[in-house]
Amino acid sequence: MTCNITDLFYYFTEAICDLLKINLSVVAGFVYSKITEAQKDQKELVVQVASRDLKSRMPEYELIRIIGILIDNALESTAPFGTAYLYLDSRQNQIEIKTRNKGSVKTNEFRQNMFSPGYTTKTGDRHGHGYGLYNLKKLTDKYNGKIYLDTVNTDQGDYIQFDVIV
Repeated sequence: MTCNITDLFYYFTEAICDLLKINLSVVAGFVYSKITEAQKDQKELVVQVASRDLKSRMPEYELIRIIGILIDNALESTAPFGTAYLYLDSRQNQIEIKTRNKGSVKTNEFRQNMFSPGYTTKTGDRHGHGYGLYNLKKLTDKYNGKIYLDTVNTDQGDYIQFDVIV
């Protein structure tokens, strides 16, 4: 999470301002709280807003649940001083929510089981884990949405990307 003062200034004047100007003010406030939460954990959540007019058939409180699950998973998988990414856009009365974080290619076992209740790849105390993606799938299905999982290769390494359209 190293950047120069110009980058920092740009981020707070452009990116955060774009976030706070979206039409879903509760979503904007929630995402902003996740940015500050990430900073407390010495992580960075970079947000890109492609459209300030976000539309979805899903009510705002359920959008927040989806966004929260995606951000929490991305940040949990991000090492200290690392960066997770959130992208928000809207087309054809649907919102597109993407998260991206560093990670390895997911196994076939993971892909087959990732939406099963209680399934987790976390080690140690597994109590309370394994329900985020299950709940994400239930919410997305309720509104006939789609979930995509990809591995994105960049110069900085491999990234796991979730793309949800609802």
